[in-house]
Amino acid sequence: MRLLTWILGCLVLLAVLTSTTRALAAPSEMKAWVDAQVVGLGESTQLHLQASSASESPSSAQPGVRSNFTVQGLSVQPSRTVSIINGVRSDKVGISATWNLVATKLGQTTVTPSVLIGGTRYAASAITMTVVPAGQARPSRQPQAPLDPWAGIFGQLGQLGGGDDLFDLRPLVTADPKLALDTARGRGAFLHGLVDKTAAVVGEQVTFYVYIYVDSDDREPDFNDVHEATVSDFVKQSLLEDESNPRSVGHARVADRIWSVKLVRKWALFPLKTGDLAIEPMTLAVVGSSGPAGRRESEQLHVHVTEPPLAGRPPGYVVGDVGHFRLSATVAPREVERGEGVAMDVELAGTGNLPSAIVPPPRRGVEWLTPETHDKVGAIDGNRFGGRRTFNFVAKLSRAGEVDLGELAIAFWDPDAHAYAVARAPLGVVKVTPGKNEEADAGPDLDPLPGLPAARTALAGADGGRSHLSDHPLFWLSLAASPLAFAFAAGGRAAQRRLKEAARSRKTSPEKELRQRMDDADAACKKDDTRAADAAIARAIECAAITRAKTNVRAIAGAEVGARLEAQGVPREVAVEIGSILDACEKARFSPTAGAIEDARGRWKSAKKRISELKIAPVTTDEGA
Repeated sequence: MRLLTWILGCLVLLAVLTSTTRALAAPSEMKAWVDAQVVGLGESTQLHLQASSASESPSSAQPGVRSNFTVQGLSVQPSRTVSIINGVRSDKVGISATWNLVATKLGQTTVTPSVLIGGTRYAASAITMTVVPAGQARPSRQPQAPLDPWAGIFGQLGQLGGGDDLFDLRPLVTADPKLALDTARGRGAFLHGLVDKTAAVVGEQVTFYVYIYVDSDDREPDFNDVHEATVSDFVKQSLLEDESNPRSVGHARVADRIWSVKLVRKWALFPLKTGDLAIEPMTLAVVGSSGPAGRRESEQLHVHVTEPPLAGRPPGYVVGDVGHFRLSATVAPREVERGEGVAMDVELAGTGNLPSAIVPPPRRGVEWLTPETHDKVGAIDGNRFGGRRTFNFVAKLSRAGEVDLGELAIAFWDPDAHAYAVARAPLGVVKVTPGKNEEADAGPDLDPLPGLPAARTALAGADGGRSHLSDHPLFWLSLAASPLAFAFAAGGRAAQRRLKEAARSRKTSPEKELRQRMDDADAACKKDDTRAADAAIARAIECAAITRAKTNVRAIAGAEVGARLEAQGVPREVAVEIGSILDACEKARFSPTAGAIEDARGRWKSAKKRISELKIAPVTTDEGA
């Protein structure tokens, strides 16, 4: 009898423990709701579930969706709450799950979301939903019911105070304040463009961004028929590895709604000239959003561009060399024979608008050959454009002795320090020895004048009194007549040739050719062919440099054009701008896309002004010397 009583007592205790364990594992709170219970066919809504337990954390959330809807995406966020009432602490762990549901079949259905707690699945109350034909659903939003039993009271207090409900336990999306906008630029989706600076100097990097904003409550739309932003006054370099796949950068609050944001374009733009330069809008077509289909475009932007200051500008600076640069150079071998060459590898590295050419220092007895150039440039740290540019020079040495190659120098404007700087690379000294053939000695045994008679050791006797033809004056007169006749004939032909050359030079004088080149450029700029206009402008500048500065600048980079003209005595400002104009013409001529004819006309206007000022400065001497 006692044994039976003990067994019954154990069974009762086991039942009590089991029921207690189930009670602890059971969810203390569970709530499910949808944003809209009536949904149009093909449209979407969101299903939300919140569950918490005082023991084990809920897991394995399931939407319990029937065939009328398909599930596209799940967002789960864990939660933990601690409360102390009358000195007694209680802990709860839970999850908040959100599913995006797309209506695929007309009719009425129920959804029953559930979670797994302690090995047992618990379901929330079933929610009835109806799918109606597209366009017939009225937009309605069911407010969330937070799990906190005091939420209703505090929610009313929040409404009285005009604030948000601080006890809303739904998963929240963190909005980036840097992406926030006051108003949306379109329904469903829109483009937003911006630049990191609105003022820069010629050659300074301006970073251009284009974002696409998509309403978080709408389906992800499709995009096609993309027209890129036009940046004809800039050199463009992309800072994205793949522009065909927009990258998500977070969420933004636009007015009173949350939008998802993706980065579509990120360009490094380098201004080519001064003025208020325009960045035209990027446009694309939006298809499939709940908003109206059609084209979307970003804003039109402007950047005010100036030149770096003249004060403190170092010699050799070329407008457009902006960034932060480093130079290094290696020269090998250091000892050669005269007439041979040395190899020089120069590396230009840094960020910004890397110069495309380096001018070696002029040295007596050194001939620099055209270098090979290799580039490895791109995005650095995702925000700046830069990299390395390598120049492989060969220098031929024609003078024996210790030859100092000098140093390479590139002056640039540092926009971060707001100051000029110079990158330098010393080249050092090369020992040049005479060639072996030059050192060979002829030797004393060699007769320098072979075939001459032997030297006389005594005076010869006088000839007899015989008469010779050369003793008569007529002989000398006849002998001189032929050269005189030839001299008169040759002089006449030379005088005739000089007269013809003078007449020809009057017809084709350099100034007349220059005027013809300028007339050709005027005519080309009146037409709509930009490349033809830039070619005519370049020919006029080259002709002016030969005519008025005695300098050939054809097929020479812009930086070297300015240096050569300045070396001939042309004023620095005129020389530098002529080099810049000629360089701009060459870039425009060989650009993949033809530029605007108005830009070419602007270049010709500046070129004509500088051609009129192009002249060699007179050489002054010290009278007291």
